[in-house]
Amino acid sequence: MPMDLPTVVQGLAQSKLAKSKRQLRVALVDQDVVVKSATGRFSSLAGMLTSNEEEAVQWRNKKLRTIALITNRALEKARTFAEFRRVNERDLARRLCAEQRDGAEVTWLRTLWDALERGRALRISLVDTIQFALALESLSPTERSAKAPRHLHCIGSA
Repeated sequence: MPMDLPTVVQGLAQSKLAKSKRQLRVALVDQDVVVKSATGRFSSLAGMLTSNEEEAVQWRNKKLRTIALITNRALEKARTFAEFRRVNERDLARRLCAEQRDGAEVTWLRTLWDALERGRALRISLVDTIQFALALESLSPTERSAKAPRHLHCIGSA
Protein backbone atom coordinates (compact mmCIF):
# COMPACT_ATOMS: atom_id res chain seq x y z
CA MET A 1 0.00 0.00 0.00
CA PRO A 2 1.60 3.32 -1.02
CA MET A 3 1.88 6.10 1.55
CA ASP A 4 -0.53 9.00 1.35
CA LEU A 5 2.25 11.61 1.25
CA PRO A 6 0.04 14.72 1.57
CA THR A 7 -1.40 13.31 4.82
CA VAL A 8 2.06 12.40 6.12
CA VAL A 9 3.27 15.92 5.29
CA GLN A 10 0.27 17.46 7.05
CA GLY A 11 1.08 15.36 10.10
CA LEU A 12 4.69 16.54 10.02
CA ALA A 13 3.63 20.18 9.74
CA GLN A 14 1.33 19.97 12.73
CA SER A 15 3.52 17.79 14.92
CA LYS A 16 5.95 18.69 17.64
CA LEU A 17 8.70 17.57 15.25
CA ALA A 18 8.29 20.73 13.16
CA LYS A 19 8.93 22.86 16.25
CA SER A 20 11.69 20.76 17.83
CA LYS A 21 15.27 21.93 18.33
CA ARG A 22 16.44 18.55 17.02
CA GLN A 23 14.61 19.09 13.78
CA LEU A 24 13.62 16.18 11.64
CA ARG A 25 14.50 16.56 7.98
CA VAL A 26 12.54 14.59 5.40
CA ALA A 27 13.43 13.93 1.78
CA LEU A 28 10.46 12.81 -0.31
CA VAL A 29 12.65 11.88 -3.26
CA ASP A 30 11.21 12.95 -6.64
CA GLN A 31 7.98 14.23 -5.06
CA ASP A 32 8.37 17.84 -6.27
CA VAL A 33 4.65 18.61 -6.43
CA VAL A 34 3.95 17.28 -2.93
CA VAL A 35 6.91 19.18 -1.43
CA LYS A 36 6.13 22.49 -3.20
CA SER A 37 2.49 22.26 -2.16
CA ALA A 38 3.40 21.41 1.43
CA THR A 39 6.00 24.14 1.88
CA GLY A 40 3.56 26.63 0.35
CA ARG A 41 0.83 25.63 2.81
CA PHE A 42 2.97 25.10 5.91
CA SER A 43 5.79 27.54 6.60
CA SER A 44 6.98 25.26 9.43
CA LEU A 45 8.22 22.80 6.78
CA ALA A 46 10.69 25.21 5.17
CA GLY A 47 14.17 23.76 5.54
CA MET A 48 12.71 20.52 6.85
CA LEU A 49 11.33 19.03 3.64
CA THR A 50 12.87 18.45 0.22
CA SER A 51 12.27 16.40 -2.90
CA ASN A 52 15.93 16.55 -3.88
CA GLU A 53 18.18 13.58 -3.09
CA GLU A 54 21.26 15.80 -3.31
CA GLU A 55 19.95 18.08 -0.55
CA ALA A 56 19.56 15.01 1.69
CA VAL A 57 23.21 14.17 0.92
CA GLN A 58 24.17 17.70 2.05
CA TRP A 59 22.21 17.24 5.28
CA ARG A 60 24.07 14.00 5.86
CA ASN A 61 27.44 15.65 5.13
CA LYS A 62 26.63 18.33 7.72
CA LYS A 63 26.09 15.47 10.20
CA LEU A 64 22.52 16.54 10.88
CA ARG A 65 21.10 13.85 13.09
CA THR A 66 17.52 13.04 12.15
CA ILE A 67 17.06 12.56 8.41
CA ALA A 68 14.37 10.46 6.76
CA LEU A 69 14.38 9.52 3.08
CA ILE A 70 11.16 8.28 1.51
CA THR A 71 11.51 6.99 -2.01
CA ASN A 72 9.93 4.64 -4.52
CA ARG A 73 13.18 3.99 -6.38
CA ALA A 74 16.77 3.06 -5.71
CA LEU A 75 18.77 6.07 -4.59
CA GLU A 76 21.56 7.30 -6.84
CA LYS A 77 23.66 8.11 -3.77
CA ALA A 78 22.68 5.00 -1.83
CA ARG A 79 26.23 4.37 -0.58
CA THR A 80 26.15 7.78 1.14
CA PHE A 81 23.25 6.56 3.26
CA ALA A 82 24.59 3.04 3.89
CA GLU A 83 24.79 3.58 7.66
CA PHE A 84 21.18 4.77 7.84
CA ARG A 85 18.82 2.35 9.49
CA ARG A 86 15.96 1.30 7.25
CA VAL A 87 12.53 1.83 8.73
CA ASN A 88 9.19 0.93 7.30
CA GLU A 89 5.66 2.16 7.81
CA ARG A 90 5.26 -0.12 10.85
CA ASP A 91 8.34 1.40 12.52
CA LEU A 92 7.00 4.92 11.97
CA ALA A 93 3.58 3.97 13.33
CA ARG A 94 5.20 2.46 16.44
CA ARG A 95 7.18 5.62 17.07
CA LEU A 96 4.09 7.79 16.66
CA CYS A 97 2.08 5.58 19.03
CA ALA A 98 4.85 5.64 21.64
CA GLU A 99 5.08 9.44 21.46
CA GLN A 100 1.31 9.79 21.76
CA ARG A 101 1.15 7.27 24.61
CA ASP A 102 3.81 9.12 26.57
CA GLY A 103 1.88 12.39 26.18
CA ALA A 104 -1.58 11.02 26.94
CA GLU A 105 -3.25 12.57 29.97
CA VAL A 106 -5.44 9.65 31.02
CA THR A 107 -4.85 5.94 31.51
CA TRP A 108 -7.36 4.72 28.94
CA LEU A 109 -5.73 6.81 26.17
CA ARG A 110 -2.28 5.56 27.19
CA THR A 111 -3.63 2.00 27.04
CA LEU A 112 -5.16 2.61 23.60
CA TRP A 113 -1.89 4.03 22.20
CA ASP A 114 0.00 1.14 23.77
CA ALA A 115 -2.32 -1.36 22.08
CA LEU A 116 -1.95 0.40 18.71
CA GLU A 117 1.84 0.25 19.07
CA ARG A 118 2.04 -3.49 19.68
CA GLY A 119 2.03 -6.33 17.23
CA ARG A 120 4.37 -7.57 14.58
CA ALA A 121 2.25 -6.53 11.64
CA LEU A 122 0.76 -3.15 10.86
CA ARG A 123 -2.97 -3.54 11.42
CA ILE A 124 -3.94 0.11 11.15
CA SER A 125 -2.28 2.20 8.46
CA LEU A 126 0.15 4.95 9.34
CA VAL A 127 -2.13 7.45 7.62
CA ASP A 128 -5.11 6.42 9.78
CA THR A 129 -2.95 6.55 12.90
CA ILE A 130 -1.74 10.05 11.97
CA GLN A 131 -5.34 11.15 11.32
CA PHE A 132 -6.37 9.92 14.77
CA ALA A 133 -3.41 11.65 16.44
CA LEU A 134 -4.22 14.90 14.62
CA ALA A 135 -7.88 14.66 15.62
CA LEU A 136 -6.88 14.25 19.27
CA GLU A 137 -4.28 17.00 19.05
CA SER A 138 -6.99 19.41 17.88
CA LEU A 139 -8.77 18.93 21.23
CA SER A 140 -7.74 20.69 24.40
CA PRO A 141 -6.25 18.43 27.09
CA THR A 142 -9.39 18.77 29.19
CA GLU A 143 -11.64 17.74 26.27
CA ARG A 144 -9.40 14.94 25.01
CA SER A 145 -10.48 12.26 27.48
CA ALA A 146 -14.20 12.84 27.00
CA LYS A 147 -14.22 13.46 23.24
CA ALA A 148 -11.52 11.02 22.03
CA PRO A 149 -14.01 8.15 21.54
CA ARG A 150 -15.82 10.27 18.93
CA HIS A 151 -12.64 10.19 16.84
CA LEU A 152 -12.04 6.44 16.89
CA HIS A 153 -13.53 6.27 13.39
CA CYS A 154 -10.27 7.85 12.16
CA ILE A 155 -8.40 4.61 12.79
CA GLY A 156 -10.91 2.64 10.72
CA SER A 157 -11.47 -1.04 11.18
CA ALA A 158 -8.80 -3.70 11.05
